[in-house]
Amino acid sequence: MKKIVVFGIIGIVLGMSLSPCIGTTGTEQILNNMNQRTRFSPWESLVSYGFQPVIHSFLQFISPGINFPLPGEVYRVGDIVEINGTTSLPEFDQYTLSWGVGVAPLEWFTDGITLIENGTEEIINGTLGFWDTSVVTEAEYYTIQLTIYRISSESVVMNVSIYLDPTLHPNFPFGWPQEIQGSQVAIWSPIALSDLTSDGDQEIGFGTVTVVSAGDNNYDYVLDHDGTVLSGWPIHLSGIQGAALTFSNVDTSTDTDEVIGGMWGNSLYVWHGDGTLVTGWPKPIAAARSSTAVIDLDRDGDLEIVVPSTDGGGKIYAFHHNATMVAGWPVTIGSPLRSAVATADMNQDGYPEIICGDQDGYVHALHHDGTVVSGWPQLAHDFIKSSPVIADLEGDGELEVIVCSGFTQQRIVSAWHHDGTLVAGWPVENGLAFAQPSVADLDDDGDLEILCGGAIPNTPTGRFYVWHHDGTVVAGWPITFTWDGSQDLDYIYAQPIIGDIDGDADVEIIVGSYYNKLYAWHRDATTVTGWPKIIGDAVDSTAAIADIDQDSFVEVIVAGDDGKIYIWDLPGVYNASCMEWPQFQYDSHHTGCYHSETSTNQPPSAPTISGPSKGKIKIETEYNFSSLDPNNDGLYYFIDWGDSMNSSWIGPYASGEVVGQSHTWSKKGTYVIQAKTKDVHGLESEWGFLDISMPFSSEIPFLVWWKQLLNRFFCGFPLIRILYEQFGLLNL
Repeated sequence: MKKIVVFGIIGIVLGMSLSPCIGTTGTEQILNNMNQRTRFSPWESLVSYGFQPVIHSFLQFISPGINFPLPGEVYRVGDIVEINGTTSLPEFDQYTLSWGVGVAPLEWFTDGITLIENGTEEIINGTLGFWDTSVVTEAEYYTIQLTIYRISSESVVMNVSIYLDPTLHPNFPFGWPQEIQGSQVAIWSPIALSDLTSDGDQEIGFGTVTVVSAGDNNYDYVLDHDGTVLSGWPIHLSGIQGAALTFSNVDTSTDTDEVIGGMWGNSLYVWHGDGTLVTGWPKPIAAARSSTAVIDLDRDGDLEIVVPSTDGGGKIYAFHHNATMVAGWPVTIGSPLRSAVATADMNQDGYPEIICGDQDGYVHALHHDGTVVSGWPQLAHDFIKSSPVIADLEGDGELEVIVCSGFTQQRIVSAWHHDGTLVAGWPVENGLAFAQPSVADLDDDGDLEILCGGAIPNTPTGRFYVWHHDGTVVAGWPITFTWDGSQDLDYIYAQPIIGDIDGDADVEIIVGSYYNKLYAWHRDATTVTGWPKIIGDAVDSTAAIADIDQDSFVEVIVAGDDGKIYIWDLPGVYNASCMEWPQFQYDSHHTGCYHSETSTNQPPSAPTISGPSKGKIKIETEYNFSSLDPNNDGLYYFIDWGDSMNSSWIGPYASGEVVGQSHTWSKKGTYVIQAKTKDVHGLESEWGFLDISMPFSSEIPFLVWWKQLLNRFFCGFPLIRILYEQFGLLNL
């Protein structure tokens, strides 16, 4: 993790409490005219107050170089990057800034570079210049070079490499001002999403961790989709926040979601969207990175909050929305619980069960009233830090439980039937103790695959696995990450998310690693074009897939151990029914229970066709096609031009998007353009029609009307239409 070291001698000088400011007219002009993130230098204040001699007395302690940006930092292509550092050297003459492609460029450029006072000013820990990165186009590492020249013509050269990515969402990555949280900030919690403000856009929730001084400076944040912090946030916490925030409308007096969080400290909080506490909260609970799950536990129409804890050696709590305890809870387990629960109606009696793993390696199943389910608990191995997953693996209508376990002993993935008996083919070994499984129907065959990160035991080699429901490995997997000795270990601890991110109706797998990357693979283990995405530090966080800004396209969101949120704008049309496992523990309530929602799919509307009603033969004419899909799915179009030519299926396009297509007719006559759409699941619309002539027909009006009527009739009877065409009865 890249951190800033602040020397004590600098701290003495800064202790004079002088306000930071920019000390040159050139810098002020750039700050006024450019949209960029600026780091202010207190040394510039000292210069403006006449402390130049004092500063020079400390030069022997200060080395020239680039302070910011930090090595490996990530920026969006188009950002204006401030370059901060020191140019002061004996016999200083001038300095220059340049950039090159890669970490060891062979060629250097100055396009987009603006220097302070044209590089003639001797600067100590201040702004050296700005780089307008709109001059580059490709996602790549880029190196900034500082060259300081002496009067004697000698020079000193220093480099720093950063990463630029054109697919990052505007205003992201979202970083943390040091005056708020200090320099040792990471984000371990999974990404949570909800429309808290009821404007249709998704808000982003997460907690931060101050790594060095744990418990001193931790916050829960809620951001708008454009990166602004919502009013009332962030909220300071006394304990580390490593758990996911949970969004749910638990307060029945409101119509919007509340925010549940604050775990891994000493309290469980429930806030309104504006950051004010819901009546009755917080509750004193010692939870250890254990996210809450929300479910109607007693089937009374209100939602309950379920959270495991380390209290009293290990308990599971269940609260009503008004903060009162549910009858029969808490339940004492007797071993600390360090992962979220999963919940579903396992025995199909109308009430949900609660599933959780403990530190001794046992998996527990409890009824809604806190009593133990018959056949449970079951021993996995010696430590469970993985949240359970519930799914119908075999497609037989019965639910199974999947858990990763093991720490000092063998590290495995296990699967049990709802009655506690092992599923055939399980357990299997995956290597990592803390990895989180997820499930999806990757090959669309009706049964589910299990996905999980892993490692080769007692080696620095990481892996990512995909198994069939029977425990056999899917062809092409696992993917192996071999350690070359020069990089961080490429281990994967986060929970994989699964969904269609490129609009092809096939799902992709997205997961972060400790090697500063967010990977994306197709189901056959090939890498998605444009991936992996580079992160400024390791990724503990589980990502999320959503359309956060209502543009009908996919965004992928993740947090990094560098204390930043990353969002990428992707070209795939967002389709909720193609999101197999879109976020941590499947849904915003973190139930951990997979279920398909494609049965609610509805067909798109018949296309509307617009364009000229008359045209000329052998001249290309353009027409527009548009259709709406009730599920906001991506759409494909099939266009029959009425002259035995068609477009085949083209797309996908966003629901409501106007699609322009051109065609040329070779013969005079009257034609019917007809088109239909299908969504990404293959559900087709009715036909849409438009009558045209090439040119206006001189035929008897009755015959024109008769041909148009026959054209429409034969849309539903293609075989009869072919016969009529063969006998020349229609001019199609």
